[in-house]
Amino acid sequence: MTTSSDVLMGSRDCESEAWGGDADVVFDADVMRQQAAELDAELEQVRFSGRSRDGAVTAVVTGHGRLFDLTVSPAVLRSSHPQIIGPDVVEAVSAARRAAAGVSVAKMCAVLDLKPGASHP
Repeated sequence: MTTSSDVLMGSRDCESEAWGGDADVVFDADVMRQQAAELDAELEQVRFSGRSRDGAVTAVVTGHGRLFDLTVSPAVLRSSHPQIIGPDVVEAVSAARRAAAGVSVAKMCAVLDLKPGASHP
């Protein structure tokens, strides 16, 4: 799980045209901290959901990827083998976290004026 503060320390999910340490790049740390704090608050409020392929489990996470809610189909719980629900839980939570990460990384890159999708040293 990545927070805006982690990104300020150096994201590996974003690429900057001037990432190589160009002298002409000036960052206003106070503005970036403020934007990061606002983004953290926003990501804590927004929710993303994911489902297992068979629809037996639905997970809801925050923009930070923290599990907020988990719903398991009553039919699965009443089945003769409810212990098999584990992989569905993992699948649903992973899907929700992927959705959250897609939006979160894009927003963090925007705060840092970086391009999503590439890594740097």
